[in-house]
Parts: sequence; C-alpha cells; structure tokens
Amino acid sequence: MFCQNNGYFIKIGLAANPYKRRLDLQTGCPHPIYKILSLDGNLPMQKARKIETLFHKILKNNQVSGEWFYFNDMEILQDMFKNIVTPVVEAFDLNWHFHDV
Repeated sequence: MFCQNNGYFIKIGLAANPYKRRLDLQTGCPHPIYKILSLDGNLPMQKARKIETLFHKILKNNQVSGEWFYFNDMEILQDMFKNIVTPVVEAFDLNWHFHDV
C-alpha cells in the first residue's frame, strides 16, 4: 500500500483482511492510500513473516518508521519493484498480484 505526499510512502506489512486494513490506515491519512501489491492469502504465517522481514531488511535505507518506507520518485519505486520485489516473490514461488494505481 502507499500514501502519496511529496513522494511515495509504502507500508510493508501483513494483514488478515487487507481491505479493512487499508480503510483503517486511510482514517489517519489525508491522502488516498492504494494497495499496490498483494501476496497469496493462503501463505503460511511463518513464511509470510519471513518475507516481510526480508523486505524490511532490504529496504532499511528507505525506512521512515516501523513498516513505513519512503521513495521520493516513482521511477525509483518502479525500479525497486523490478529489482527487489519481483526476484523475492519468484524465489519464494509466490502467487502475487501487482495493482495499478
């Protein structure tokens, strides 16, 4: 998910109900929040947490607070998906969906 505000804030986290989670996050954010990537909902929790932790470690230089990461440019964000997210989800053989915004 991301919240736009002079750049791109990305939240990387787990949610049992992503739709409800997005609505909860939207309540505290004056800018629209969009889901940009979702993984297969049947993923075992242990594997999901391992992937979440891996993304947090890889993107630590962009970490703002907790599960929130910041990118100041859409091109950098697109490169991140191409060079980081895609190889990780393919390495774990995951079913995933990229959502256009």
